[in-house]
Amino acid sequence: MVLTIGPTITSLEAIPFLEVNSVAEPEFASRVSLLFVAVITSLVAWMIRIRRRWNTAEFALVLVAIICMAEDAYFTFEAQVPLNEIMTSWKDPYNLPGNWKDIRMQWYNFMYLHAGLLTLMFMCLAFANHCAKKKKLTR
Repeated sequence: MVLTIGPTITSLEAIPFLEVNSVAEPEFASRVSLLFVAVITSLVAWMIRIRRRWNTAEFALVLVAIICMAEDAYFTFEAQVPLNEIMTSWKDPYNLPGNWKDIRMQWYNFMYLHAGLLTLMFMCLAFANHCAKKKKLTR
């Protein structure tokens, strides 16, 4: 999503940006922790299921996917959430800090980082699934 709407978000002036952020941020905040727990739990369950095949490509790819998700969670809670809290504290579009566009750009850049990590995670999982199916066919 960041790849398609990101340039629009970064070009918005203060009032439309605050309107978009005031709608999007509560939705994000209410769901992000549950999403991370669900995905990491699912990946760990997959890892436990294949633990005896620790020397396979499937195992390595699932491990890389877990690392990607853990890094994404780290960046979310250490950088993205604090930036979101700063931006949601802005109530008056005529009284924004002088660096509000810089803060918005930091937020936007972290969205690209999220997109990259999650794309890598998805590719690892797709290939791990392919490796698992290929191994079943050769048995």
